[in-house]
Amino acid sequence: MRKIRNVLFALFLTLALSTGAAASETRLEVRAPSGALKAGETFEAAVEIAGNPGFRSVQFTLVWDEAELECLSASVGAALEGGFSAVNAQSPEGAIVAAAFMQAHPGDGALAGFSFRAKQDLSAVRFGIAEARLSGENAAPIPCRVSGASPALSDFSDMSGRPEARAVRVCLRRGLLSGYHDGTFRPDETVSRGEFAEILWKMAGRPAATAPAPFRDLAGQPEARRQAVAWAYAGGYVSGTAPGAFSPDAPLTRQAAMKILFRRNGAAAGMEAMLRPTYDAAFADSGRISAWGKEGMYWGVYHELLRASKSMELEPARAVSRAEAADIVVRYAERFE
Repeated sequence: MRKIRNVLFALFLTLALSTGAAASETRLEVRAPSGALKAGETFEAAVEIAGNPGFRSVQFTLVWDEAELECLSASVGAALEGGFSAVNAQSPEGAIVAAAFMQAHPGDGALAGFSFRAKQDLSAVRFGIAEARLSGENAAPIPCRVSGASPALSDFSDMSGRPEARAVRVCLRRGLLSGYHDGTFRPDETVSRGEFAEILWKMAGRPAATAPAPFRDLAGQPEARRQAVAWAYAGGYVSGTAPGAFSPDAPLTRQAAMKILFRRNGAAAGMEAMLRPTYDAAFADSGRISAWGKEGMYWGVYHELLRASKSMELEPARAVSRAEAADIVVRYAERFE
């Protein structure tokens, strides 16, 4: 009987502890209207904390698609009263909220509030929370779960620790790329020629094409991609791969990406032209760069759009990955836009 009582007591204690742990789970939650919105409609959103064990510091970034929403205002919420806190809604990555307290700060509620305007008709609003970090006494991290956020706009399980993480967040905010609804970004998947043209078209503000592109193999491509290729062709940024063909689904190589951006930037060589002999000697595979691609590749190196490998190779024929494409276009935008 005593053994039975001991087993029951241990079981009761285990259940009590597990129930207590579940009840005290710390969560950050995005509160926003559900349902459709018309272009021009305004609404309020908030990020709230629940199950707060008493944090000493908190920081997170609220992200959204700039093509869909415009942030009108942002302010810290009641849950951050009494601390050193700030909101920066003008960051390229989104709205950064940060706060610190001299002592543990318990209590749930709104960490920050926001006012938004819909830029277009939307079936639903989408938000994400990136880089959510909470810490308690002695800077000990507090695990937290994010809810009410779209996986396509949040931190991704397969981007943790990668150097391109910031660039990916900037691309998500600007609507240049998106994640997948399983919570992944799939950073190592390759980018096609058509996808890259669409990224640049979105970065330019989705301008209307003046005429269709003369490529027969664009049939069956999404309308946005056809518009993008037509715009890029009219601007002289892209060309075909054969008479009447663009090969929109073919992988984009690093030298092709640099050629396109070089043309987009005016195709004018600068200081890098004087460094060509130096680059030829510095990069182990400089002899494998195509004649048509060398000017663009060295322009990209000079402006730090390209990263060489540890063995000092530029890998001109390697296909560009999704993470690398994000890194390249954000670097380009920060230098030339």
